[in-house]
Amino acid sequence: MDSEPKTYEIETLNQLINVVTPENFERLSVEFLTFLGYCTQFFAELKKKEEYKDKLNSDIADVKFTWTDDGEIKLANVKCINTKTGEVTTIIPNNP
Repeated sequence: MDSEPKTYEIETLNQLINVVTPENFERLSVEFLTFLGYCTQFFAELKKKEEYKDKLNSDIADVKFTWTDDGEIKLANVKCINTKTGEVTTIIPNNP
């Protein structure tokens, strides 16, 4: 890469579309899908508890991920913030 890699904390689809370029589309897409996979697992575990069983995922937690546009496919982390308690769960992915 020509310049210092930039790191972004992606919390919204607008933020995602603002950082995507033709050059990083494939890497960002893979990392976004990886992020969704971790979110799916996180919500599935929570929904085993009666208090979360019938709630929408977005009513349970806000989610975001940290991504660095450095030419590599390596998701930095996923953060899930419980909307009721404010508790933050940070997931550090097992990157290859």
